[in-house]
Amino acid sequence: MKTDTLYENFLQTIKEKIPQKSVQANTLSQILSIEKEAVYRRLRGEVPFTFAEVATISHYLGISIDFIVGSVSHRSRPFNLKILDFINSEEVDFEMSEHFLNTILSSKDFKDTEHASALNVLPSSLYLNYDHILRFYIFKWKYQYENGSKSIHFKDIHPSKKLMETMKQTPAIARHACNTFFIWEERIFQSLVNDVIYFHTIRLITDEEKEHLKQELLQLLGEIELLAATGEFAPGKKVQFYITNIQFETSYAYIDTPLYKMSIIKAFTMNEITSTDIVAFEMVKKWMQSMKRTSTLISESGEMHRILFFEKQWKVINQL
Repeated sequence: MKTDTLYENFLQTIKEKIPQKSVQANTLSQILSIEKEAVYRRLRGEVPFTFAEVATISHYLGISIDFIVGSVSHRSRPFNLKILDFINSEEVDFEMSEHFLNTILSSKDFKDTEHASALNVLPSSLYLNYDHILRFYIFKWKYQYENGSKSIHFKDIHPSKKLMETMKQTPAIARHACNTFFIWEERIFQSLVNDVIYFHTIRLITDEEKEHLKQELLQLLGEIELLAATGEFAPGKKVQFYITNIQFETSYAYIDTPLYKMSIIKAFTMNEITSTDIVAFEMVKKWMQSMKRTSTLISESGEMHRILFFEKQWKVINQL
């Protein structure tokens, strides 16, 4: 492939990631720490991006170099599996967490930013401030990661404090940055309660730890019920809850902003597969919009369905 064609592909990919011209210049200027006029010269092709600049932009925007050079089929879309180590965290784990946090921060000034998710597990944006629930998900991730070793007990799970501090900033920032809607499987709490009961039965969770989890889940459920009733995450930022009887293979999400479009697939309990590819984004968004139309809204006006749903969840958690 000719060099000029490669360069054209790279410029075209940038334009697909950031459609608005004014936003393109501002974003690239911030990424590369250069003046906007220097960015405009590069976008016009008068001055080429250096290799280091291409690598920096590709890393920040999630651009696949393989995709640019054409070694990936048009039927294949680039995704990145982000594997954080929540216990023995290293600098790379902090950098990935901070990068996602900065990605959310970059969209806070745009009123139409949307964060949507279809979930078969509770969203981390709601439970990150609940220590026992957060530790339980990390415990489950560690248990599965270690091939079900019986030597792993809930009491032995001590997440990296530095990583947790970064992650716990995300919910507050997301609530003020995005309009949000959730599509939940109706058994979302039942599945979590079943997991807790199982690990308690095989003596990896003590009676006292189970009680702590129960109390936090009741507190979290109360918070969610209030959010569903008000339909508002923060002033001017809406939140909607939809319930579906359809089971998901895993959890899906997307973030839609004027700066970027990201699709997310949940993997291995706590990890994520992400992509800023526009085709992948449109596929995920189209699927989720279709799911929303066939689900039941329980926020604000859906009072009867909301009351019935939450009455059922209170009973489910009280099984613990």
